[in-house]
Amino acid sequence: SPPSAPVELSRGGGELPSRVADDLFWLGRYVARAEAAVRLARTCLARIQDSPDGPEPLRPMLVELLSSAGANPDPESLPKDVDAAARLVISPADPTGLRNSLSAVRILARALRDRISTDAFRVLQSTDALVAALDGARREELDDVVVRALDVLDRMVTGFLAFGGVVADAMTRGQGWRFLEVGLRLERGVAMARLCRAAAASESPHEA
Repeated sequence: SPPSAPVELSRGGGELPSRVADDLFWLGRYVARAEAAVRLARTCLARIQDSPDGPEPLRPMLVELLSSAGANPDPESLPKDVDAAARLVISPADPTGLRNSLSAVRILARALRDRISTDAFRVLQSTDALVAALDGARREELDDVVVRALDVLDRMVTGFLAFGGVVADAMTRGQGWRFLEVGLRLERGVAMARLCRAAAASESPHEA
C-alpha cells in the first residue's frame, strides 16, 4: 500500500509477540551500546599508544568521554589518567560497560535464535567470544594491554559492522526488524549526545 494509506490498527499480535518485540528492541540497544564503548575505548587506547609518556592535550577530554560512557559513574573517584579509565571500560565490574553489554547481547541472541538469521547469530557469538581476550589483557602491563586490547577491539568493530550489514541487507522488513532498528538508532543517538556533551560542554586550554 502507498505510504499515505492509513494503517488499520489491530490488537491481534500474531506476527510479533510483545516479548519478542521487547527482546529485539533491547538487542538493538545493547549492540549499539557495546559498539559505542568499543569505538571509544579503541580511540583512547590508540592515544595512549601514540603518546605513552609526554603530555597529551586530549587526555582530559578522553577521560571525560569515557566517564560519560559509564566507565566510571562516581565523579569522586574519577581516574586521573586515560589509561585507568580505559581499563574500566573493559572491566567486568562496570554494569554499563562493554563486557556486561555483550553479556546481554549473548542472552538476547539466544532467546531470539529463531527470529534472527544464522549469520547474524554467528556474528554476535564470535564478537562475544572476544571478551575472554579482553579479560586476559586487563591483567597485563599497560603497554601489553594497549597492544592486545587494540587488536581485540578492532575485531569487535568488524563484528558489529558485519551484524549491521546482515540486518540491513538480509533481514525481512517486518515488525521485528522495526523494533531492532528502533533500538539501534535510539542507542546510537544517546551515545552521540553523550559524546557531544562531553566534548563540547567544557572549555579546554588546548582548543587548537
